[in-house]
Amino acid sequence: MLAAFPQCLADPYADLDPRLQRYWLSAVSEAQSVVSVLRSDPAMFAGFYVTPLIALGVCGWAVVRERGDRAWIVAAAFLAIAMLVSFWQVRGAMFSVPLAAIALAAWVGGLRRSVEMRGGALPQLAMVASWLASLNIVWQLAALPLKPTPEAGSGDEIAKLERCYSLSDYTTLATLPAGLVLAVSNQGSTILGATGHRVLNGPYHRNNAGNLAALDMLMGNPHTAADTAQRLGVTYVALCRGNPETTSLRRWAPEGLLATLFAGNTPSWLVPVAGTADAPIEIWQVRDHR
Repeated sequence: MLAAFPQCLADPYADLDPRLQRYWLSAVSEAQSVVSVLRSDPAMFAGFYVTPLIALGVCGWAVVRERGDRAWIVAAAFLAIAMLVSFWQVRGAMFSVPLAAIALAAWVGGLRRSVEMRGGALPQLAMVASWLASLNIVWQLAALPLKPTPEAGSGDEIAKLERCYSLSDYTTLATLPAGLVLAVSNQGSTILGATGHRVLNGPYHRNNAGNLAALDMLMGNPHTAADTAQRLGVTYVALCRGNPETTSLRRWAPEGLLATLFAGNTPSWLVPVAGTADAPIEIWQVRDHR
């Protein structure tokens, strides 16, 4: 297999364009490593890593206590592999956290049996403590003081805006004649699902060409972007002010098309769609120069 498909040994993102690595993947929260999470958001670390670490400790203790019981060894092996994946990318926690629940439930259950057999305040306190330590929400609440403060200049008004993850935000866009929509990648899949439109980009790292074309237009010169839009057949441009990706692209390209539209300036090749100026998603139609 490795002789026939040596690319399986490469980084899964080896084919991702360097610009997408820098201006897209680096800002995808679920693609961050444990080191990045610790550096940027310790509260996220508490929510995704603490209970699996406790569960792995419980598994190790149980393996020693039960003298190599196979059930605990299997649980520890699956959990350890899932945790290694989550250390590489936080999305691996989608596996490690549920797997941790198996070991933690057994831990709490064992202490519950101890209460029934021995009684007394100490076993009860131990059971309650194990139960609380097994809940992600407890660690998330404990880590709230570590939550990073909003970036300077982001503004409270932006934080209160819609992030455009609701299907209802796309109602107006869905009523427009079908076409090709230019928007941030976070909106791509929802536009496909909620409307009859096509999109250039989405949260898919194998879509090098489409993601790169959209990134170049959104971050590029507002006037020269018209030529690319005409060449690719872009029909509409959609802006969601509250989406985190919008904030990132504005910061990286303050003179780019997205930042220009955000500031209320419309290039001559775009026409605002009536009634969307104050909507969660603002829409412009590309002028037909044929």
